Amino acid sequence: MQEKKPVSRQSKHSPLIKYTRSILRKVNRAINEFDLISEGDHVCLAVSGGEDSLSLLHLIIEHEIFPMKYSIGVAHIVSDYDPKARETKKYLKELLDIRRVHGGKD
Repeated sequence: MQEKKPVSRQSKHSPLIKYTRSILRKVNRAINEFDLISEGDHVCLAVSGGEDSLSLLHLIIEHEIFPMKYSIGVAHIVSDYDPKARETKKYLKELLDIRRVHGGKD
């Protein structure tokens, strides 16, 4: 059993943490209410590298803490039009590799 890291009072009650939890609850409710993800599904998210798609990716990863098992894939097109595209590709690769190392699903 993993030991929980202590959370400082300041970070625990941070408006950002409360906002994030609020959004995560709404995402979880929508996933469950509309049966968007089922046991054994393979979910592929299109990630442009913008705040919206990266936020959705993180929320879907956070949803994985529930007992339902499903896999997550990411589609990202590296374009010459976006100078940050290669940085985003590197970030996504590191994020997904870290998840594999720490027991996340492929």
